[in-house]
Amino acid sequence: MAEAVQNSFSLMTDDDLNAIASWVKQVPAIPTAVADIGLQSPRVDINSVLTGRGTLTDSSTTDGAKLYENACASCHGHDGQGTDDNFYPALTRNRAVSALGPQNLVMVIVEGIQRKTSHSDISMPTFSDQLNNAQIASVSNYVRSRFAGIDDKVTAQDVQTLRDGGEPPFIMRYINWLMTVGILVMISLLGGFWYWRKTRRSGRQQIR
Repeated sequence: MAEAVQNSFSLMTDDDLNAIASWVKQVPAIPTAVADIGLQSPRVDINSVLTGRGTLTDSSTTDGAKLYENACASCHGHDGQGTDDNFYPALTRNRAVSALGPQNLVMVIVEGIQRKTSHSDISMPTFSDQLNNAQIASVSNYVRSRFAGIDDKVTAQDVQTLRDGGEPPFIMRYINWLMTVGILVMISLLGGFWYWRKTRRSGRQQIR
């Protein structure tokens, strides 16, 4: 939502914003599971945790807990509590973490955040060059499982797909099949029309 707020909603008139709010309020709510912020922290051997962000690129670990401790805990806290002033946001009850799908969380890790607001600058570093797809998938799974109680499993291929712009729309995935079916339908229609015309002419000739 950051880009939408910065580049769109913040530029709208009050009438437009009120119209959007009125429409959203009349849409029936869909209940979703609420994350339990009382989740216990997993046991992590801090002595075995990688030290220093510079080692991420050279590490082959796909242990989500270790990656989180090394890359994320210094800002978001070991228990995902963030900071009191919310400069570093908490990951518990965080919409990007507890969303129905992992797309937002994965892309925030991949691309980071660089956004200016009327009150402050919001920044999160990108990890696209420091973590490979398997590591991003692993830390995403760890964060969603620990802080939102969601156990859907993101794979390295899922991360690559998101890096490439996401799943192509239905029509693009099946364009060849759709074109083939369309051609066959057109041939069938033309054949039927030709047969109908031929039958009609034959009938006229018999009447004469």
